[in-house]
Amino acid sequence: MYHIILVEDDEQIRKSLTELLTYKGYTVTAVEGVQKFYESIKKTTYDAYLLDVILPDGSGYDICENIRDKTEAPWKYGTTGNGCVGAGLYEGTQGARLMYTPVEGTYGDMSLKLVVDPAKTAGQGFGSAGQYMDVLLKFDTSTLTGYGLRIVRTKASSNAVTFVLVKYDNGTVTEISDEVIASCYATGCTISLKAEGNKLTAHVETPTEQLADQAAKGYPHVVDLTADIEANSFGGVAIQHAGTLGAGGWQNTTMLHNLNVTWEGENNQNPEYVEGNPSDNENPAETPDDSTGTSTGADTTVKTGDMSHTGMYAALMAAGLSGLLGMAAVYTRRRKDI
Repeated sequence: MYHIILVEDDEQIRKSLTELLTYKGYTVTAVEGVQKFYESIKKTTYDAYLLDVILPDGSGYDICENIRDKTEAPWKYGTTGNGCVGAGLYEGTQGARLMYTPVEGTYGDMSLKLVVDPAKTAGQGFGSAGQYMDVLLKFDTSTLTGYGLRIVRTKASSNAVTFVLVKYDNGTVTEISDEVIASCYATGCTISLKAEGNKLTAHVETPTEQLADQAAKGYPHVVDLTADIEANSFGGVAIQHAGTLGAGGWQNTTMLHNLNVTWEGENNQNPEYVEGNPSDNENPAETPDDSTGTSTGADTTVKTGDMSHTGMYAALMAAGLSGLLGMAAVYTRRRKDI
């Protein structure tokens, strides 16, 4: 059971959020200010902090900065160098995992698109052979079951990586496609996955030109993989980076930029909207903000991007807690073209 501490000075908002999070299955401790927050974390270890920005005795951002200075965060947001362009999310610890659990329900076909920048520029992607990153969909975050793409540094090459489709079954990973050694894990790498019926497909490409030594070895610069899968009802996504960070804390990392997830058809992420009487809808339709996501027809799309630090709440994830996406208004801006 995840334990969240909520810091909010408005009594009504504090009560409403506490009731909502409790209903979703979380244990919640609610306090009204910065001093009460620090008193509470001395006595209790929390999995996540949900913080109001403006508080009577300080700021939620100040709490974040103070905690981050003293905590080894699994993910960091900022700029690094080498192959990483601009700001983005990158690993703060080896084995960092990012998971998203959708609204409870049954899900059919889905797809995702992720744009990443490996810090490594020679094409090897990670610090040493065997280190990898998994990008997963049709994923149950509670049992670690689903499908995805593994990108792994291989002993067979010093300037390319191996791509292979995988199946997760209660945390056990099995390869379900042929392996392809390719050179496209470079700045601006776009990873597209789609689960449609009993088929899983992956397409990987990059706008970064292939290096001469990679071309000389005949490595493909675009990857397309297909595998047969068993359809499931899961709708979660996950990213796990098992590589080391590098001597400076980022030289072996991969920076995450835009993540776009689409659930096809009618589902709990995309409840049916009845036109006419707003009372007929649990969630009356709102005009989507194109910078954070769009909903068109029967599809539901969720987009993330390089985050600007604005919004009503600042949420600092103290553990791999999923399910808080959508709890706070976080505005995004599109990543500049590379």
